[in-house]
Amino acid sequence: MNYLRAIPAVFAALTLGGCANPGAAMSSPPTLLRGIPVGGLGFPVGTDITIEGTFPYGKGGDIHPPDGAVFPAGGKVEGSFMFVEAVNGRKLAEPVYVMLIEGNGATLPANRFTGRFSVRGYETFKLTGTPPAVAAASKESGESFTETQRGWEVTFEFAPLSSFAAVDSGAMKPIEGPAFSAPHWNMPTGDLGFPLGEYLAIEGVKVPESMNNPLSLKVDRVNGRKLDLPLLISISGKAGDLQDGMRYTVKGYETAGMDGQAPALEAAIKAADPTAPPAQRLWAVTSWFVALAEAKKSATEVPLPAIAE
Repeated sequence: MNYLRAIPAVFAALTLGGCANPGAAMSSPPTLLRGIPVGGLGFPVGTDITIEGTFPYGKGGDIHPPDGAVFPAGGKVEGSFMFVEAVNGRKLAEPVYVMLIEGNGATLPANRFTGRFSVRGYETFKLTGTPPAVAAASKESGESFTETQRGWEVTFEFAPLSSFAAVDSGAMKPIEGPAFSAPHWNMPTGDLGFPLGEYLAIEGVKVPESMNNPLSLKVDRVNGRKLDLPLLISISGKAGDLQDGMRYTVKGYETAGMDGQAPALEAAIKAADPTAPPAQRLWAVTSWFVALAEAKKSATEVPLPAIAE
């Protein structure tokens, strides 16, 4: 992942449900919603929240643990799942299935498949599955492509910051209070004006690299349409070795994720050690472009454009 621009820049479609129109004129980089997106649990990602729910046993939670089975405490949280039934004491209208990731040293609770638990932490997200661009690139090159069962989608993750606490593990009482509905995310639109994961051809000039500025292009065309204002975007994947000041065409797709230290994690670190230094990077959305093939260089060298600070 490249962290060129720690700027919340790609999530108009998250809450508005919008998407780019491929037939629309690409007169300039799109103006998209700025700010921290709201997660699948109804709160801004990175916010300190407390979730309550159960651990599913087996695929989809439709398999019950063996009678008399004992599950000791401990083990990595990473890769486990929870069916979240309530957030900050408020019941969800429908449970939300979230993946747990490493947070602040939390470990799995004992007998986790036979009760309900609560834990403090924060939510984040990532894009998972096979993006449509991969199938399109395979078809274009004549390579074989096998459809995967898991489509390209937004996946929510929860990073625990506290120990798991048993809640009504014996009686399994229903959660009291009015229910609220968690938001639904559509596929976000990227900085380039198209849904993340869509097959695109970008054209631009390679800019010099540095520790804080990885492989990047100053893009001025997307799918052949010229932008009024060029857009600096970092590149990962199969672009190959590019020369500064040369113009390239790169085919692939745009993706995005969160960068920096979540406010909830920073607060937890400060509570444990008031002398801890502040986070070095702003908690924000960052996007980048994944090259699916080697970049193609034009025959003409062009002047290196200035990079806006």
